[in-house]
Amino acid sequence: MLQLFEKIINEHGSSAILKERLSILKDAYADVEKRNAELQGENGALKADLENARADADQLRMDLDRLKGNFAKFACDHCGSTELKRTGNRTDPGFGRLGVKLQVFSCESCGKESTFMDLPSK
Repeated sequence: MLQLFEKIINEHGSSAILKERLSILKDAYADVEKRNAELQGENGALKADLENARADADQLRMDLDRLKGNFAKFACDHCGSTELKRTGNRTDPGFGRLGVKLQVFSCESCGKESTFMDLPSK
């Protein structure tokens, strides 16, 4: 690249002008090379951060799928959807004296409430 500029300057200017312009070009080229090295380092760091973020996101997706799997055994009494959000629990009206509770879920699909028996642990 510098040789091309040198050729152009030789054809159109004196050697003093040539040296001055070549010096300016060399300085500019050195600045560009320095900036390129800085950007390559920054790019490498960003790529590493991106890979870490992707790995974290993959782990979170697996955790979410595992947690969703815990609720997949329940389905809405009204529409059959497994998209349920647990909203709490309450004492079972018939077996409450025995310590039986009902798990209460809200359906994300139809918005209605479903309850499932939660047997006491031994």
